[in-house]
Amino acid sequence: MARFFDGANPDYFSGSTTVITAAPFTVAGWGRVNTAATRNIMWALAASGFPSRYYLLSFLNAADGQEVRFRAEQEPFNPAFADSTTSYTVGKWHHLCGVEVTSSSRCVYLDGAGKGTNALPEIPAGVNLMALGILDRGTAGTAQPFDGDIAHVALWDVALTDAEVASLAAGVSPLAIRRDSLVAYFPLGGQSPERDIVGELVMTTTGSPAIAEEPPIPHSVVAPGA
Repeated sequence: MARFFDGANPDYFSGSTTVITAAPFTVAGWGRVNTAATRNIMWALAASGFPSRYYLLSFLNAADGQEVRFRAEQEPFNPAFADSTTSYTVGKWHHLCGVEVTSSSRCVYLDGAGKGTNALPEIPAGVNLMALGILDRGTAGTAQPFDGDIAHVALWDVALTDAEVASLAAGVSPLAIRRDSLVAYFPLGGQSPERDIVGELVMTTTGSPAIAEEPPIPHSVVAPGA
């Protein structure tokens, strides 16, 4: 299954976490956007109370190239980001993956390919608030809500390889990739509250994200007990 996030009346999940605080790590998931008029943030890890300390995995708007971006930012404003070399299609399911190899080496993938890289040093300090469907900065507010569907978001505390990312994009379950390093996995199957079936991370629901159809992948990635 998946969840639909209404960008006009923002729906999102968020919660405090320390499962990931710095490189290396990998975040991956499936997303389908309804519009390219705005930036759509699928996943974010921010420092609560600070406006510009975060990691983001998002769809860029049409004006920015309609690519996907993996971004690290630390105050003062000095973003470091990798953009995919290929573009997404509105209304179509895509697999996104961001890899923070080191604090000065990161990459992003669209559908297991279209790899973009970045080598600027950047370490967002004090990140402790994770969100799906928006950038949630706690008392510093929210930004760039997602408008569309999200499914099967997972995080590892290692940098996955090109081949492993391609396997995820082909439909292999996150549970079958570096299982010992998988620190969070949200199938987004419609439970209330939604379950992280690996680390039991608790996420608060804002709005009413509706149940949506499963991404059309060749192999089921629905986790047992999800």
